[in-house]
Amino acid sequence: MKITMPQHITSYHSMNSLNHLGNETSSIDILAAVVEIKPPKTITTENGTTTAQEIVLINEELMPIVLTLWGQFVTNEGEILQAITQSFPTLIAVRLKVSSFRGQSLSTKPTSAFVLNPNFKAAHQLHNWCVQNEEVIRTLPSPLETHVRNITTPSPKVDKIISISSIPSSPDAKMYWVKATMSITSLDQSFWYMSCNNCYKSINAKYQTVFNCFHCKKKKVIAEPRVKFQVELKDNSGSIMATIFQDHAEKFFSISSTDLMKHTTQDGKVSNDALPKLNVPEYHIIQLKPRQYQFRGQVMLQHVITSVNNDDAEPSIITLASKPHQQSVQIEPKAKKELFPSTVGTNVASDISTAAVGTNSASHISAATSVPSTKSL
Repeated sequence: MKITMPQHITSYHSMNSLNHLGNETSSIDILAAVVEIKPPKTITTENGTTTAQEIVLINEELMPIVLTLWGQFVTNEGEILQAITQSFPTLIAVRLKVSSFRGQSLSTKPTSAFVLNPNFKAAHQLHNWCVQNEEVIRTLPSPLETHVRNITTPSPKVDKIISISSIPSSPDAKMYWVKATMSITSLDQSFWYMSCNNCYKSINAKYQTVFNCFHCKKKKVIAEPRVKFQVELKDNSGSIMATIFQDHAEKFFSISSTDLMKHTTQDGKVSNDALPKLNVPEYHIIQLKPRQYQFRGQVMLQHVITSVNNDDAEPSIITLASKPHQQSVQIEPKAKKELFPSTVGTNVASDISTAAVGTNSASHISAATSVPSTKSL
């Protein structure tokens, strides 16, 4: 029996395309395989206490991405996924939110919906491809590891790169790409700040102090220095100031956060010993994220460097088994019963019986219980 889905879903977003979408994107639909599942955790927000669970997804693009399940999706889809014993279960997720927290990631919204192990050709092909390439997939860095969250975003097409003089004073896009050089033009600035090692927010604590973070609510985090400073980006059309953070700063300016901290005087000046390199004269493809904020009653504009690629960067070559055939997944006309009901928070487990693979029945899935440990699938 063939799967039926709502008419409005004609294709799915690629992982690469998510890098060009901002937090305001209202509806993202994906087809992916599950690589890893973290145990649920309780999160305290300004609206109260809720439950969250992180899972790692992948497809043939080999770009792992984190999807965070919230609230009822933890007790419904999260428990079902924990109970599936096969490797690389697949899922269709619709109406997801794109987030730029610690690199690009996804999260559920109240209107999101899922089909787990959908029974149609594209999902079968993806699952089989993952099984064939399991050795390569298992060697990829997990985006759940803090130090690899901000991995480099693939370079855009040439027509997406603009000149610095073309960047508007009032941002009209979520991201911009420029081709430019980088240099430190002012030593009279802060080059680092003390941060929570979990959320990277600025905190008032001494180095390596263990504390409970006010920002992310995580207990027993550690105070660590984090690099942050202003650089000048320059091309043939002009220049612009931008903020560069830890990973990119350490890589391209050959500095470290601990060295900066150790070579900072009491009045906040950093000695030249901690700044061995002030210029990056080679052109790089740089992604900028504009951010507006209030300062002393005025609206200010800041550009944050979110990715730096070599101008002549070539994609890494990995030997893989054949990829699933690349094409938009064509959807059949809407049938009497949708797999994605419009009711907010509806448990779709009862609908999975017509589309599930590798499970005995919908009732078997619904009886799943959560497993209190990280699970690789």
